[in-house]
Amino acid sequence: MPLTSPARPLALALAAALASSVLLAAPSAQAKEVDAFPTYQGQVSCDPVAKPGVLAARRLLLAKFGGGSGGITRACSSGGLSEHKEGRAWDWSLRASKAKDRRTARRATTWLTRGVKGEAAARARRLGVMYMIWNRKIWRGYDAAAGWQRYEGQDPHTDHIHLSFTWNGATRRTSWWAGSPRALDHGPCAKWVGELAPAWTEPNLSPCPTPLRRPVANHRGIYRAQEGETLARVSRWFDRPSAKIRRWNGWPAKGRVDIEPGQKVRVRPRS
Repeated sequence: MPLTSPARPLALALAAALASSVLLAAPSAQAKEVDAFPTYQGQVSCDPVAKPGVLAARRLLLAKFGGGSGGITRACSSGGLSEHKEGRAWDWSLRASKAKDRRTARRATTWLTRGVKGEAAARARRLGVMYMIWNRKIWRGYDAAAGWQRYEGQDPHTDHIHLSFTWNGATRRTSWWAGSPRALDHGPCAKWVGELAPAWTEPNLSPCPTPLRRPVANHRGIYRAQEGETLARVSRWFDRPSAKIRRWNGWPAKGRVDIEPGQKVRVRPRS
């Protein structure tokens, strides 16, 4: 089930306030390095608050090319997974049925994906654009060499360009805003399979571990151990003293206990 949308973290509020006061017409164009090509970072949390990097990119692109704004956020209960639900996607209102809008879209997307001084898709990388969808085609920054490809999604995106941003781009931690590339922000980490991660509060510079299945024992009190399982973790998850778990499973009263993935662990006494 979707989590209740949390209050805007203080860090984001301060960053958003700063973004609104910065003159965006002159970015940090003299950065010596260009950000690495993005990795795909899909929605993992529920936090429909417009992130400062998306707000800043929207102002920049509208001022430079025109068009309208179709919005940044979307309710977490609406439809499937989407970076809109984390406030790091923007729908740029342009209509493929209008020649003027098609020209605007072509100029804008070319500006973003064109190479600069030997760096492919330099501006998209420097703004943290992860992918774009427009008029039945998609451009993936994490597969930029493939160029624009046919988009098979249900929405043909003929009335807007969809732009999704990496966490670095969404929080203004790219060379465009910071002057030089920053370490990759992996974003929030989901702890449990099928459950949302906590909302972003600060950069996460470590790759997310594989989500675990929330521990559940069967009707006989048997739990199937997961990868990296330990006695301490089983004791904590099921709120049982480790001494009792040792006794119920016939393990020594002291010393290390090695638990293998898939091993049956008794977490309550036999009935």
